[in-house]
Amino acid sequence: MLDRLCPFLLLAALAAPSCRPTPVPAAPASLEQRLSSTIMEYGLDSCWRVGAAIVSLSRDSLLYGAGESVALAPASTIKLVTVACALESWDDSLVARVERRLSRSRDPDHARLLDSARVDSPDVAFPDGPPGYRYLVWTNHMSDNRLAEWLAEETARPARTEPSRMLEGYLRDRGIPCPGLVIRDGSGRSPLNRVAPVTLARLLSRMHASSYAGLYRRTLPCPGSNGTLRRRGLGLGSRVRAKTGYLRSTFALAGYLAAERDDYAFCLIVNDCPDARSGYRLFTRILLDLFHWDATRHT
Repeated sequence: MLDRLCPFLLLAALAAPSCRPTPVPAAPASLEQRLSSTIMEYGLDSCWRVGAAIVSLSRDSLLYGAGESVALAPASTIKLVTVACALESWDDSLVARVERRLSRSRDPDHARLLDSARVDSPDVAFPDGPPGYRYLVWTNHMSDNRLAEWLAEETARPARTEPSRMLEGYLRDRGIPCPGLVIRDGSGRSPLNRVAPVTLARLLSRMHASSYAGLYRRTLPCPGSNGTLRRRGLGLGSRVRAKTGYLRSTFALAGYLAAERDDYAFCLIVNDCPDARSGYRLFTRILLDLFHWDATRHT
């Protein structure tokens, strides 16, 4: 009897609902999980010192931070402070003083900058702006160290103060958080400079909300297009405008990302990084993670 029932019992068992729980799809990773995983993958295994700060420009709030308050060597991203300070002080007198410095230079690029009739460059697209605006654009696009120093010195001259003290005061007077801040020059060449990522991200956010927003943003090069980012696509092309930074074992990138639902100010710094390729792979991954998260979020 049991032998005759076995086939029917087997069919009944197969037809019955399974007792095994249905697999639940994994929830999409949060932005913090995505970015922290990326930084761990690249930075921890390599013993890099990584700092990152991302600010939502629509909310004016820190969206993500990893070592954001740790002061690191910022390299040439210190020029973001120099150009912001000079832009807010820009007038005919300051332009004239900068032009006197340029006229004494033996650099052919500086001679060309002074001649507005032949200022066009394959490396820089000069947007419209106030008289002398191209000097600010050139400083950030080409990371011109001497011009950055002259901008800092001539901006500080009327107050008879040291350029480094002026730049530190500029940030603090505007309520920008400055943990561990040390500025030794206006160009970023000094290995003694120390800036936390949150400081530069908050500076970018403040400039975005100011009357100088468009002028300031246009001083920054676009990936794959011009300036120091001409040969780096960063995966997002013209959606990014950013200032690069490089010293030995130090790479930095700080600027703006125009995403689908929001715009962001970001600052990414790696110290003790062996080469540019590794550093920029990390920067590209972070920006792509941020962009894709923004495009798929519901609120």
